[in-house]
Amino acid sequence: MGRPRALSTAPPLGAASPDSGRPRYTALGGPAVEARVHALVERVGSLVDAHAPPGACVALLLVGGYGRGEGGVERGLAGPRPHNNLDFLLVVRGLGARERRALGARLGELLEDLAAGAGLGLDLGVIAERALPGLARRVMGYDVRHGHRVVRGALPPALRAARLERIRPADVGALATNRAALLVFNAVLLDAGEPGPAARRAIVKHAAKATLGVGDALLFFRGAYHWSYREKGRRMAARRDVPAAFRALYAEALAFRFAPDHAAWASRDLRAHHAALVEALAPIHLAVERLRLGRPRLGWAGHAEAAFAGALGEDVWSSRGWARKARAGSRGSPKAPAHLSRRARLGLRLTDPAQRLALLLPSVAYPAAARRDPLTAPAILGAPPGPALRRAYLRAWGAACDPSFAPAARRLGLDLDLHHDPTERGRA
Repeated sequence: MGRPRALSTAPPLGAASPDSGRPRYTALGGPAVEARVHALVERVGSLVDAHAPPGACVALLLVGGYGRGEGGVERGLAGPRPHNNLDFLLVVRGLGARERRALGARLGELLEDLAAGAGLGLDLGVIAERALPGLARRVMGYDVRHGHRVVRGALPPALRAARLERIRPADVGALATNRAALLVFNAVLLDAGEPGPAARRAIVKHAAKATLGVGDALLFFRGAYHWSYREKGRRMAARRDVPAAFRALYAEALAFRFAPDHAAWASRDLRAHHAALVEALAPIHLAVERLRLGRPRLGWAGHAEAAFAGALGEDVWSSRGWARKARAGSRGSPKAPAHLSRRARLGLRLTDPAQRLALLLPSVAYPAAARRDPLTAPAILGAPPGPALRRAYLRAWGAACDPSFAPAARRLGLDLDLHHDPTERGRA
């Protein structure tokens, strides 16, 4: 992430791309970068036109950083080029779950070929139109509502209803965890030995994403979240209830997101940086969990107990929430550690693998949390503390939470069995 850069040079939100009259895709890119992104976006639109069943496409949206007009630009020897993945959301109607999966798989293959030629990641999710009300209650739905580019169709009415006050606190907790899980990924890469060039790039990028994810969650619970990263940067810089050291880390991560400088990291000691980062993020993540759970005095020693007990009471007024608990309870789950209360053990049994791993994340990612609770994660994951526990966590995460993890692990040379979730060994 390097030295923080001033963000005042970025064009205002909604500004037109240079020489095009179109809204911008990037925060700092020139005409060549903007044209390159636009050409890729149009290619993706053409692929959807060619392969989506007639009448099925409600909308194809460019989301994420480029949808917000805040995509990253990397400056290398060959000149500036887009840096972040381009993220697309395809909203469909009239397709069953199997048809949606087949369409997503087919488009994923085509996008992988296109991405290889472009030297840039292209990710596409397929969602049924009827599922949009649920998406509108999540951080992603709010971000999409306010930061998107319509490639095909029109923004569906259900997404126009996305509002900040409707977001579920559990979803924001998941936001922090999803990003902080990249710290475990980094630790496993570092455990494997001296990282090569590709692994070094991944580690630096993961560190920035983890910092922003945990910081964004803190902004939400402090009533200061915003869909724009430039605005979040201003809001974080202005807060005096957040340690100055973390505000500086957040500014670094934000500068890296807009204009990454990997050359500046070529000689940095990544192990020392990782150790310092997890030490700095741990108290911020704990503050998020205190706010999410309504436990202002919560410490890491009691986090697993509070988190699993709290999970039992989530979504109790929602039929969908109870259905999710019923599905989780009918699946195999790990034997609950004896030191947890009966309520927490039941909460563990009624959480699905993704929820379970989210609640275990702190005691795997943060040494400070592991020291205060050395028993829960090893008991559930079936591995001793240290490298084996991190690998077990990452295997489970890849199997249950992140479909893009397996190819990323393979590209970086990680040998992990991603078809087995160690948290589902038997019934609680």
